[in-house]
Amino acid sequence: MLYPELNTRSLSFTDAKSQEQAITNAIKDVPNTVGVYYFYGDGMEPLYIGKSIRMRQRLTEHLKASKQTGELGRQQKFVPQTCVLAWRECLSETHALVLENREIKSVFPLFNRAQRRLKKFYSWQFFSDKAEQLELHSFDQKQGVDKLLKPSYGLYKNARSAKESIRSIADHEKLCLQVLGIDKGKGKCFRAQINKCAGACAGSESVDEMLNRLMDVLMPMTLEAWPFSEPLLWAEKEVWHVFYQWQLHGVFPRKPDQAQIKHAISTDQYVFDKDEYRIIRRALKMAYTPEAEFLD
Repeated sequence: MLYPELNTRSLSFTDAKSQEQAITNAIKDVPNTVGVYYFYGDGMEPLYIGKSIRMRQRLTEHLKASKQTGELGRQQKFVPQTCVLAWRECLSETHALVLENREIKSVFPLFNRAQRRLKKFYSWQFFSDKAEQLELHSFDQKQGVDKLLKPSYGLYKNARSAKESIRSIADHEKLCLQVLGIDKGKGKCFRAQINKCAGACAGSESVDEMLNRLMDVLMPMTLEAWPFSEPLLWAEKEVWHVFYQWQLHGVFPRKPDQAQIKHAISTDQYVFDKDEYRIIRRALKMAYTPEAEFLD
């Protein structure tokens, strides 16, 4: 039940005032429960996709905000273009988060912030033979983090953003990019001369001291391999979720049996997605309960 039934309401209107009334009437049909909602334009063009734990209330807020002036009103420009309102009722907030993420990356709505299902990802690792130096490692969506052979830090969409991140960390922590292998050179680096490096390159501090500061920043960014040897059956309130390899494979209103779990996993193609990884990782860290079982 990853993709619940799509409920749609076509709007009939002749001008802006009648369109507002048509949207108001359509919103009355939307349950005030957790789910994913859709604004479509002419010809069912996807305009905006969102999620909420109270859909009717959130849609009403969109409508009210669209009548405001200034930035708030500009952010809701999709509302006056709406011809069809639609929604899917989800079983849990985690279900809605994952579904919203997948739907946006599937149809690319005009007014959602650019979210793309990336085919390649980048992360920082330390060289095996030069323990103080970093190297940028890439992996594709079919590999996932479980295929990483060494500890990896950060998850980036391209090499440029990865390098910008490590340079920002270096500025804040006064790290030597030359010692870390990011910049070339020998002896005291230019950054040390302008007080942006604490001097690991010139003996003003030890390399270990510098690496300790770096690891304090990198540790929370560590990419985690799937921590279990099997799929996890996890409950959010009374709703059961099947997680495996940082992917949601199934959602059930009642506890599923092993045949249902195996079917959900066998029919769902594995593709690593950085946002789904973060959603599931956050769910397990913040709401992990004894109501979790493993599939043998």
